[in-house]
Amino acid sequence: MPKSEMRRTYLGSDADMIQTAKIIFGSFLEDKDAFRTFDSDYGDAFITRFKIDLQEAEDIAKIGAVTGELIGLSADVESAMEKSKNYFLLTKHFVEKAFPDNRGVWKEFGYDSYEISRRYQSDMIQFMNQFYNSAMKYRNELTAVNFSQQMIDEIGSLKRELDEANQRQENFKKSRTTMTQDRLTKLNSCWKEISEIARLGKLIFANDFGRYQKYVINPSGQPGVPAPPEPPQAPQSTQGQA
Repeated sequence: MPKSEMRRTYLGSDADMIQTAKIIFGSFLEDKDAFRTFDSDYGDAFITRFKIDLQEAEDIAKIGAVTGELIGLSADVESAMEKSKNYFLLTKHFVEKAFPDNRGVWKEFGYDSYEISRRYQSDMIQFMNQFYNSAMKYRNELTAVNFSQQMIDEIGSLKRELDEANQRQENFKKSRTTMTQDRLTKLNSCWKEISEIARLGKLIFANDFGRYQKYVINPSGQPGVPAPPEPPQAPQSTQGQA
């Protein structure tokens, strides 16, 4: 696992964690005097700060991992890819008209690499660059068969559109990784605080069964004592059976 990768320190979903935190914090507010007596750090200043932290964590949990912005950027790349591919297929008519059966020139226009390049945006960007350079190299021959300079310039425009769309998408992915790490930091911090409240609650109310139970978090991350396993069934007697 890369050093920069961060994971949740709690089980279950973000929404489940927030729900547990709100329940435990609600119990804490009911028993705040007992907590303050036990440790004065858990007074009004802590309550004010944690309310803010809990609200921030709840807002983050609502955002979710998938954003409309990334979907939009991916759509821009797909659109630019399709326009580039379609324009190449259109241009082949004029290339073959200007250079009939000249496979050496066709290769310069990317005929042999198109099928692979069309699958990957980074390869397609390089393909379009080669495509444009070849069109400029043979512009006299192309214009002679009605493929105008304006049509050649369109190849360069499509290449730039694809390149820029790809850069926007990749830059957003990198920034999104940073945003995700920041969000996880806040969510994990909220869980750490609420786990500490639960731990202290069990210490403070060790001799008060009812109040102690309010601070129990079961292994699934939910508040409350997990249901005990079903007792094993006693084996049936076979005495007297034939």
